[in-house]
Amino acid sequence: MNDRDSNRRRHPARLALGALAVALSVAPGPVGIDALHVFAAPQDAVDIYRQEQKFRAVVGATLMPARATPAGVKDCRMGVVEKKGQRLSTLDAWFDRAGPKGGSLHWRDGRSAKESARSWLAAAPALPAEIATTLSSHRDIGTLWDWRAEPAAQVRIDEFRGPPSVDVLLVGSDRNGPVVVVVDAKADEPFGGTVGETLEDARSRLAGNPRSKGVARIKRLLAALFGAAMDDREVLDLRYQLLTVTAAAMAEAERRSAQRAVVMVHEFVTSLTTDERRASNARDLDRFVARFAGRRGRLEPGKLAGPYLRGADIRISLYFGKAVVDER
Repeated sequence: MNDRDSNRRRHPARLALGALAVALSVAPGPVGIDALHVFAAPQDAVDIYRQEQKFRAVVGATLMPARATPAGVKDCRMGVVEKKGQRLSTLDAWFDRAGPKGGSLHWRDGRSAKESARSWLAAAPALPAEIATTLSSHRDIGTLWDWRAEPAAQVRIDEFRGPPSVDVLLVGSDRNGPVVVVVDAKADEPFGGTVGETLEDARSRLAGNPRSKGVARIKRLLAALFGAAMDDREVLDLRYQLLTVTAAAMAEAERRSAQRAVVMVHEFVTSLTTDERRASNARDLDRFVARFAGRRGRLEPGKLAGPYLRGADIRISLYFGKAVVDER
């Protein structure tokens, strides 16, 4: 009997998928509130469920239909993963219609693009268990129904050309109305360059092409999200990718008349990831969220932080979350 089997025999009902979250209270400035919520589930049941999800993504829904989410994971009602109106049910279909920009080079087992696709396809018509758990950890977000998830979705954040592409755009409704979730998939890939580095590149492009709008976009994003100028050193050190996915979540929420927008990092821990790179990403994410909260803190996996309100006239409540899957 190996160590894993022995551990399972000794701990048949380990607590999993969350712990008590400490309430955030921020004043003045952005408002931050976390619900206190506990989920208890036998870890073995969740492990088995995830293994079945992976297998189902390979063999397809016909050979292995989806089963109910295990006890302890708050279920979300039926939805669909689709691209331009076409339902996606296999990894090949996802790759053909919504594969990464780097093509097969970035479509690898253990890396975020393929692991994200596998996770969503295996869970459908339910949400991936870790996504559902993280969303339902907050009292402001109820069970989603009739949801739609679009991979590689382009979300217009301004009138300029080149709208950012988000890994997965999730739109659904709960008892209080529509909810928009922008999901950023990560193994241990970084959140791109800093705002300062991106601004420097944009200024170089502008010098060669007076019609370039990169500088104008960054200036507008910093003012809208942080009320900051382009010489704010603290903001320039933030990761630009987090800036655009946050803007995308809020822009899509406004477009759909949703009062709640969520930025969700979907992290996959695999044999190819390193603890050092994952820790670096966690620091970058915490630093970004801290700018909204007005205080330092740590974004706890499996929990939503928020809501954060930008200005007195802003109607959209923004939340941040991190859903983690350990596949090692």
